[in-house]
Parts: sequence; structure tokens; C-alpha cells
Amino acid sequence: MTRTPEETEVHIRESPPEPLSPGPPPESGPGVRVEPRGDPRRAHLALYAEETALQGARDHAAHDTTAEQGGVLAGEARVHQGRIHVRLVEALPAKHTVGEAARVIFTEDTWREASREMETRHPTLRIVGWYHSHPRYGIFLSERDQFLHRHFFPEAWHLALVVDPLRQEEGFFHTHRGRIERLPGYHLITRR
Repeated sequence: MTRTPEETEVHIRESPPEPLSPGPPPESGPGVRVEPRGDPRRAHLALYAEETALQGARDHAAHDTTAEQGGVLAGEARVHQGRIHVRLVEALPAKHTVGEAARVIFTEDTWREASREMETRHPTLRIVGWYHSHPRYGIFLSERDQFLHRHFFPEAWHLALVVDPLRQEEGFFHTHRGRIERLPGYHLITRR
């Protein structure tokens, strides 16, 4: 398969990522509810997803089911008692992508715009991953998806979220010991 420069020459950052800082995971409290989805105890990292972020990715995926949609995931990544935990705060729809029935291409302009948006709207957060839709195809990472994840989201705390808006399913993936694995569960944060 031949790749165009827009497909392969993507640079998210020029320098290595900052080390993760320590901090406890989110907890339930007044107005905040943290509930497990699936079996998060079996996951190699602890994911805490804000309901609004997950709904944002779902809504973006559903707005056009004739082509794949995508974006970046903004949040925090920390270490607590030797375990990585990620808090997903917002799903930012990517601009300047090329969506086709079975793939979405993130261009250089996509990444430039995502970086600008992170700097202006979320200066205290970092990009913790990416998402894209698989309308009618189910939840998996294709070879092309795995290539993108391995090369541009290589950290253990980087997430890939796949949403199938027609089947109303989603799944998170991350890299563990060199292999991309689906998370068996996560914690959903709802705010009242």
C-alpha cells in the first residue's frame, strides 16, 4: 500500500513526552460518581473516562456514518502506587481529516489544529490518545490503525478509542509490553 506524505509524515511533538507525575485517581464524592464498566481491575492501566468526553466521541462518530470520523483525546496521565491511570476529559473532533468509508486520514493540518486547540482550550491537559469510528465494522484496530497507534501514540498511557455508532459499541486500546491490547474495562465518571 502506498502512503501519501499526509498519511505518514505526522509529527505530534518535537520532544519526548514529559514524565508522568504522581497523583491519586478520581474518586466518587458529592456530585461525582465513579462506576466500573466491564472489569477495570484486569486492565494494565486504570482509565477514568468522563461521561461527557465519551459522549462527545459518540456524537461525533454518529454525525456522519457514511465515513469514518476521528479526533484526539485530551486528559491527564498520572502514576499512583506504581499503576498508570488516565483521566479522559474531552474528545476533540479532528479538523482537516479525510474520511472514507473504511478509514480516516489525519493530515499535518489535523495535528497542527489539534495542537493549537490544546494550547488555547486545554493548556493544563495533554493529548492522551485518539479516537475514530468504525460504522458497521465493530470494535477492533485494523493494521493501519495499529500502525498509527504504534508510531504516534507509543506510550503505555496513550489510548485508542474505537466507536461503532451504528452498533452502539465502543472500546479502548493501549500498548502494554509492546502489544496493543483492548482494555477489559474502565471507570465512568458522571457528574450531577
